[in-house]
Amino acid sequence: MNITIKQLKIFLGVAKSKSFTKTAQALHISQSALSVSIQELEHVSQSRLFERTTRNVQLTEAGLAFLPVAQHIIETLDRASSDLDRIRRVKQTTLRVGFTPFVAGSLAPKALKTFESENPLIKVEIYDKTPNELLQLVELGKIDAAYGAYFEKSSGIHKDLICPTHLCLVKTSNHNDQVKPSKTLKWSHLSDQVLICLPQDNPIQRLIEEQFTKHGIRIKKRREVAQIETQIAMAEANNGMALVPSLASSICERYQVSIQALSPKLSIDFYCIRKAGLGFSPGITNFSKTLKDLIVQ
Repeated sequence: MNITIKQLKIFLGVAKSKSFTKTAQALHISQSALSVSIQELEHVSQSRLFERTTRNVQLTEAGLAFLPVAQHIIETLDRASSDLDRIRRVKQTTLRVGFTPFVAGSLAPKALKTFESENPLIKVEIYDKTPNELLQLVELGKIDAAYGAYFEKSSGIHKDLICPTHLCLVKTSNHNDQVKPSKTLKWSHLSDQVLICLPQDNPIQRLIEEQFTKHGIRIKKRREVAQIETQIAMAEANNGMALVPSLASSICERYQVSIQALSPKLSIDFYCIRKAGLGFSPGITNFSKTLKDLIVQ
């Protein structure tokens, strides 16, 4: 006969309460069943573990020696059970995540590779859509989460801040106009420049337009494109300069461009949006952490 987990838990219960009756009540078993379990444990261990009197129960010398062993076994099994439960909750056949186009082209490839290497049981489906399209997919429950710069509140949507970022100026590395290289650039220096802009209904562009008004900036010429990577490519070709989130720095590495921070700094926060009321998702939490780790590197 082998020692069972049930016997160990009964032994620990009696050792703690010093009472067969109280332990039986706590474990919802009969006192006779508890006594039988203790007798079987003593038989297997070939040792008397308790001294019983009419008033109380005390551990014998053998019982005192066996106590830390039993505690270690149960604690180890409890930890293992918790770990297995965590793995079960994290395990998910498919994780559907959406990205705005510039995030899909910059962070998503590295994040996907890192996440899947650490979570081989999870298949990740990527959706690269506009912010409004991703918002609709999240609201309809067609994707689990979406990542990007979301500024406006929306009912039924939960926003988690992944990482604060900021706006920066991108220009060709051979730019030789009056915008002089420096660690930071004042907004006023953008006056009378050719800028490559996003559509004016884009949330990032709306923030930029507010800064233009605030600082009294008059743009010499505006070139409008739909995607941030197009802005960067056109800046490389010296078709103008572009204002993009600092998250795009990994895209900029593929082009012959320079990057300058703007002063005062304009924050462009990076969020994960989820459908409200769905509860905690370990898979999404872990994926968000992977993204954040890549951003802060």
